[in-house]
Amino acid sequence: MDGKGKSLDKKDSNINDTLFFGELDKSFQGNFASGIIEVLKPYFSSRSLRKGEILWRKDEKADLMVVLISGKIKIYKLLSSGKEITIYIFGSGTVFGFMPFFDGGTYPAYAQSIEGCEILVITKTELPKIIQSNPRVALFLIKYLSERLREALNKIETLSSKGSLSKVAASLYSLASQLDGSGGFHIISLPIMAAEYASFLGMSPETFSRGISALEAQSVIHRLKPNKFQVLNLGRLKELGGNNS
Repeated sequence: MDGKGKSLDKKDSNINDTLFFGELDKSFQGNFASGIIEVLKPYFSSRSLRKGEILWRKDEKADLMVVLISGKIKIYKLLSSGKEITIYIFGSGTVFGFMPFFDGGTYPAYAQSIEGCEILVITKTELPKIIQSNPRVALFLIKYLSERLREALNKIETLSSKGSLSKVAASLYSLASQLDGSGGFHIISLPIMAAEYASFLGMSPETFSRGISALEAQSVIHRLKPNKFQVLNLGRLKELGGNNS
C-alpha cells in the first residue's frame, strides 16, 4: 500500500458476493479488522500517528473511518472543569470513527494516540460511494456497530453492578487475558496513567489504589512499577472480577 489510497473510480465497483460474505463471516469468527481490510483495502490510505497526536476533536466534522493497525488510541471527553474522562481505549484491530457518517453529526468526543500508531483511513466522501455501489458493506458495518453497542451495554452493567475491588480485578483480568501468558507469567501494564484509568473505570484514583493494594495483600498481583503488575494468581483474579464464564 503506497499511502495514497485509490479512488473508487479507478477500481471496479463490484465486489464478488462470495468473497464479501466469506470475509464477513470470517471477520466475526476472528478479527473484524482483518475482514474489513480485505474487503475495502483498495480504498484505504495509510497514516502514522505520533504519541499524543490528536486525530480529531469533539464537535469537529466527522471525516474519517479508521482501522487501528498498531498502537493505542483513547476516546475521551473534557468536562467544563477541564477534567478529562476516558470513554474508550482502542487497541490494534479496532475499527472506529464512522458512526457520525450515518447521522451526519460531528464527532462526540476527542481521539488521541496514547503511543505511536499505524492506521488505515477512508474518508467520509469515499465511504458512501462504496456503500452505494456495494450495499452489503453497510451490513458489514452495522453488524460491527451492534457488537460495539453490546460491549457498551455490558460495560455499563459492569460499572453499575460490581463493587470497586471487583471492578479493578475485572479490568486487570481483561488486560491479562489479552496476553499469551508464556511460561505462566502475565505481566500487565495499564494503557494510560493510573488516575486516568481509574476514571475510565468510573472510580476515584484513591479507590482504584485501594483496590490494587487489596489485590496485592491477597497475593493476587505484584506491583512491579506504578502502572505495571505481575499476575500471581490468574484464577483468583478472574474469580474476584466475577468472570465465571
